[in-house]
Amino acid sequence: MAPPNPDDEEILEIIDQRRPPPSPVKYVVLGVVAIVLIVTGYLFIRHFT
Repeated sequence: MAPPNPDDEEILEIIDQRRPPPSPVKYVVLGVVAIVLIVTGYLFIRHFT
């Protein structure tokens, strides 16, 4: 097999740099939204029963 093309490696490095690291803030926000939906759903059901 032929050795890998250095240009391809450089392109892969650029793509890897563009991808942001997974931030914990996103998961905290999703958790808060889930809790709010659960609480409002519970209050909504309790209101009509």
